[in-house]
Amino acid sequence: MDEGGAVKTRNPDRIPKLLTMLEQVWMESPDLRFFQLLTMLGFLLPTGDGTIEDPFYEEDDEIMRVVYNMTKLKKRNAREAKETGLKTDRPTRKHKRKKPSYRSLGTPKGFPKAP
Repeated sequence: MDEGGAVKTRNPDRIPKLLTMLEQVWMESPDLRFFQLLTMLGFLLPTGDGTIEDPFYEEDDEIMRVVYNMTKLKKRNAREAKETGLKTDRPTRKHKRKKPSYRSLGTPKGFPKAP
């Protein structure tokens, strides 16, 4: 709220800017799922006491700062790797990982069997 008691609204122009930044970072690692991306950016990491800090109240400019810094860091690491001849690509999988089937887990005691 501002001094007059009116609710202060956020500038909606921030939304496409933040989404574009997230898209750029995500497209560099398209195999990541969304929450893996958030974890990589540090938003869902455990704190020193083992709890996960809730990013619910983070302001968007703070999130954009983190995404920007992550982008800068990745570019710097890629540049340094190129200069030193290190490979930055992770090895590709030779086979696809099979997703577990819930039917293969069996029926818990007390539940009706699946048709």
